[in-house]
Amino acid sequence: MSVTNELTKQLAHLANVNSVIGGGISSMNERIRELKDGVLLEVSMPSVSPDAYRVRIKDNILMVIMSLSVIENIDSEEERVFSPSLIRAFPIPHFIDVDNIQAQYNYEEGKLQVFAPYNNLRNYAKDVDIRF
Repeated sequence: MSVTNELTKQLAHLANVNSVIGGGISSMNERIRELKDGVLLEVSMPSVSPDAYRVRIKDNILMVIMSLSVIENIDSEEERVFSPSLIRAFPIPHFIDVDNIQAQYNYEEGKLQVFAPYNNLRNYAKDVDIRF
């Protein structure tokens, strides 16, 4: 029997899900790079398919959510789905333009990339007059 890349990926995914279900931790890699016009967050998780990622912003927190799903046949008619989610939260500083945050999956590198552009408060400074 030969081992194909697809079989290897499926086994790695199953091992990842079983580890998380059993209380283990799935390996997640993240990298934040400062660019001249914003911040780039790169997140990758071995054996996680691109459609397992979600990006959500709530109360100045950017969350990257990964849902690992498995469908299990219990009876001939019944199926049960396990979806343990892994969430990584990143605080959004005041100098980020929240309305223009964008996310895309880079298939070549196997990474989710979230770009957060700066707003006009990046180097904001002013003197405030004191009333007497």
